[in-house]
Amino acid sequence: GPPVAVGGANSEQLVVPAPFSNGAGTFVSEHRRKIASYVARLAYSGEGSTCTSAGPDPGRSERAPFDNFPPGLPGRMATLASHLPGGITLAARQLRIGWLRRTRLLFGWMARRPIPDDIVHRWTEPSLTIPAVRRDLEKYAATRQDRTALVRDTEALSAFAGHALVLWSPHNRVMPPAHGHRLAELIPHARYAEIEDAYVLSMLDRPAEVAAAIGSFLIDRRDPADS
Repeated sequence: GPPVAVGGANSEQLVVPAPFSNGAGTFVSEHRRKIASYVARLAYSGEGSTCTSAGPDPGRSERAPFDNFPPGLPGRMATLASHLPGGITLAARQLRIGWLRRTRLLFGWMARRPIPDDIVHRWTEPSLTIPAVRRDLEKYAATRQDRTALVRDTEALSAFAGHALVLWSPHNRVMPPAHGHRLAELIPHARYAEIEDAYVLSMLDRPAEVAAAIGSFLIDRRDPADS
């Protein structure tokens, strides 16, 4: 069948064929209206930290620097999965399909380059094969987060006396660039560094650059007594 697509503000615009041998397409079709309603809220209501197909709302980013949970469109789709029966299992199976994984609804905005299948299989295998892991993941994913507490706890980092390295990918659409600068300003002894040509998962997109930045930071902070 044609590709799975989730979009539009009403159930008539939500196209969910069933190319999955495990019956996932039938499952999603049964929850068509709930998914359509949720996607419509993402695009039009401005709940929490806004993220539409055009990316995060820069105005809201300035008003609420750390109110970005769940982060971006991928985070909101994960939240949707956690609220549907069997949604976590469905999401894990979808992540294993390369072309689907690369859409912006899943990991298209998380990694600039395709993530190898073997890595994704290692990520998803425990939740698909170990009931206890799946149970804990579902419980965690369904936890309702207090946005006020999240912002308060983040701002409490201003009391952190140690040194910190804030690595940020400035061109991603999930974690607003302004948040990286704000975080570095918040922590008294923080160093800010950017990883170019990468999205959120910079350690996968640019592993050598991430390792070099961390190595440089650790060398600079090394205790002379350890030399």
